[in-house]
Amino acid sequence: FRIYGAHATRSFCYIDDAVRATRLVMDAPQADGQTINIGRSDGEITIRELAGKVFEVAGVTPEIVSEEGPEGSVQRRCPDISKLTALGFKPEVALEAGIRNSFEWYKKFV
Repeated sequence: FRIYGAHATRSFCYIDDAVRATRLVMDAPQADGQTINIGRSDGEITIRELAGKVFEVAGVTPEIVSEEGPEGSVQRRCPDISKLTALGFKPEVALEAGIRNSFEWYKKFV
């Protein structure tokens, strides 16, 4: 299994947390006119590590081949959510739980 950009890092936010954060920002008068990042800043992970977690949940163990990402690919994406946390946001769904939830949801359709 080839993973392009395997060493790039990302920070993932589960959809339920993203929706809660969006609603919080919409309802906060102090957020008016502000640019507020929604996401998580903890748990930054490489794409290769993420794939390993997905494969583990799926119960498969493919051989992984790390490849360079396309030219110009962003190597790191991790939002600054300090404005969001100042509004009281705290992520609730851990990466592993989000992967399991997503996998179970997708299984319903295949």
